[in-house]
Amino acid sequence: MRIAIFCHKFWPAVGGLCTYTGRLAEYLVDRRHDVLVFTAKSPPDTAAREQIAPNLLVRRFETAYYFMPGLLKMAASSDLRNIDVVHSVGYYFFGTLFGHVLAGRRGVPHISTPVYTLNPSNWQRRSFDRLIGRRIVQNAGHVIPQSEHELQLLRADRFDIGASTIVPFGVDATLFDQDYDVEDLRARHAIAPDEKVLLFVGKIMSPKGAFDCLEMVSALRSRGRQV
Repeated sequence: MRIAIFCHKFWPAVGGLCTYTGRLAEYLVDRRHDVLVFTAKSPPDTAAREQIAPNLLVRRFETAYYFMPGLLKMAASSDLRNIDVVHSVGYYFFGTLFGHVLAGRRGVPHISTPVYTLNPSNWQRRSFDRLIGRRIVQNAGHVIPQSEHELQLLRADRFDIGASTIVPFGVDATLFDQDYDVEDLRARHAIAPDEKVLLFVGKIMSPKGAFDCLEMVSALRSRGRQV
């Protein structure tokens, strides 16, 4: 199949969405699908067109607040002919809106990974939901939430979810079911054997839970816990 993936960032940019989309592209390529990735030119010195593998092409476009004017010129491009599936990551990006329209005009399925939990609730977000966001998700041939929690948030915000499959982001939690030797970590940071350590992984931003983490540590320490 010939699959077009629309995302805001892709490797070599770093971040959770880049990793998710990169792994998705690898998975599809390994199964011998032809994959075209349309994304932002990030970092700025990355190539506008990069043939990473015989069946993996990446096109990168200049952006202005998530808007990619260059994508509009792609509507009649040979790169977007004979597309079988459109997959978009993050429903609030211009690339997703473009992919949604493209899938409708081509009469092909649109798969949506909404990444809904990363969006802070503000008037811009609520306006986008009302005008087009809910329609994009409702009309998707398949929706891929990252967790049951995200799925319930979408439904609570009046998103009509049809066929869906939960595919978790990030780290495989089963890795932490095992015991690991962390004495070197304690030694490097002078952590006493009886002290508990809370590890937070993520950017220092509200949607990632960083401030919830700080509040929790503060509450524990105020109760006399050695954290």
